[in-house]
Amino acid sequence: MGKVSRIAELPQNAQILALSNTTLDFRACRAGAWVDGDGGVQIDGPGAQALLVQVGEDVRYVTLRSGAARGADHG
Repeated sequence: MGKVSRIAELPQNAQILALSNTTLDFRACRAGAWVDGDGGVQIDGPGAQALLVQVGEDVRYVTLRSGAARGADHG
């Protein structure tokens, strides 16, 4: 878990993370994000809008396996 430290366009090499807000109005998405060295989470604008979060709010996140990030087939 971390706090949103910045909402901005992120570099092409930003990770794709599974993110969620921490409110009763639960929302989750897959978005470009960057975890700071101090535990803050930089998130792209569309991800922040999907989660309805702002700078300073908590988010939960996990990294995705490369196949999951691309939507790979399992058949």
